[in-house]
Amino acid sequence: MGCACAVETKELLEPNIPEKNKEEELKIEVPKAINEDKKEEEPEVINDIKKKEVLEIINDTMKEEPEVINEAKKEEQTEVINEFKKEEGLEVINHINKKEDAKVINEIKEKEELEVINNAKKKEDMPFNKENCQAIVSSLPVRTKTSLRLFKNSMRRKTKDLSEKEKSYVVFIWVCNNINYDLESLLEGRYVDCTPEGAFTNGKTICSGFSRLYKDIASHIGLNVLCVTGYSKGIGYYPGKKLKQADHEYNVVKIDGNWHVIDCTWGSSHIKGNRNVREFDEFYFLANPELLIKTHFPEEKKWQLTEKKYTLSDFLKWPKVNSYFYKCGFSKYFPEKAVLNLKDVNTQKFIVWGDNIKKKEVFCNVYFIKDNNYVNQPGLSFVNPCENRFEINCRFNKKGTYLVQILGVKDERQNYCRDMIEYKIYVKNDAKKKLKFPYTFIGAHAIKLIEPLIMALNQVK
Repeated sequence: MGCACAVETKELLEPNIPEKNKEEELKIEVPKAINEDKKEEEPEVINDIKKKEVLEIINDTMKEEPEVINEAKKEEQTEVINEFKKEEGLEVINHINKKEDAKVINEIKEKEELEVINNAKKKEDMPFNKENCQAIVSSLPVRTKTSLRLFKNSMRRKTKDLSEKEKSYVVFIWVCNNINYDLESLLEGRYVDCTPEGAFTNGKTICSGFSRLYKDIASHIGLNVLCVTGYSKGIGYYPGKKLKQADHEYNVVKIDGNWHVIDCTWGSSHIKGNRNVREFDEFYFLANPELLIKTHFPEEKKWQLTEKKYTLSDFLKWPKVNSYFYKCGFSKYFPEKAVLNLKDVNTQKFIVWGDNIKKKEVFCNVYFIKDNNYVNQPGLSFVNPCENRFEINCRFNKKGTYLVQILGVKDERQNYCRDMIEYKIYVKNDAKKKLKFPYTFIGAHAIKLIEPLIMALNQVK
């Protein structure tokens, strides 16, 4: 069984193919070879044909393309130009509209400004009636017999027809005349009520209380008022002192569109030594900013209200110039620095300029400073009146620190003097030759010493 299986397998694997069939098989294989040859030749022919066709198509297209491209470009350019023209047109129209709007706005502004100016002029032309203001103040309720609320309502009724300047003056007069400066509490370190209600009820306060009470009353009767804090050359100040923090408060009030300074504290009294001397001082009502800046320096620069803006360093370099200097009719002084150092000389000249000085008097005190004590040195100054000025000659015989205080008398009927300017002098060396001027006194009945200017006279034999 095994051999038979082997024979059958061989016959199946190698069939016996007749000769005829072999020939037919060869016939079938011939076309295959031809096709293979054709396939090898065909791509070249087709490629050549295709290349020719593509070139013809490209050439035909290239001939037509410029026209197509130009047309497309023209259309695009036309669209761009039209868009640009539209934009330009809109810009021109908008620009014209803006110009027209600006003209209209400017015309409206000019009319408004003219109205404001005319209204301001009308207000300025209104008479400032001090007597009427004082009469209104006198007619107000007594402070001790009313409350702050009722008092403000009464003042509003009585001042409703006044100008802004008159309203501000009425409040200024009343506060200055009815509220005292509480110097005693300040020196002893006691608490001082600075609220408007406290200042009104107690009838005394310090600068913050004056400022806030003025603002409270003035705002109630229709004024625009603010409180301003700053540095001052007031109590305890001496030339050359360094001010580390703001120590004063006062007011600014808007009148006819412009801001002005009001200081009720300094307007109500002045300090002499350790005493508070009550004396109404109108200088501090709408004070001239160019003059006030010598003693009042606001923390906010805008409230200087001066043409030129100054620094705190500038403020500290200036001498202390009190309002009495200006009230005496003086306008200029020399030197302009508060602290002077004398190294090689022992003399110094001071000058104050003014108008109509014939009816005025100027004196000078020279103090030697030792251990914070001021010792008067009579005979170390001499005042020489000139045509439009007073020249004050000072001599310092020994080295050390001096305070020079220049005082004035407003007119010949007045029998007391007030301090106007203060300087501090540092003298390095003792004088080689000690001299003194003759003593001069107030109320000398217009007698002037011409010569000699030395106290000690040589004996004539």
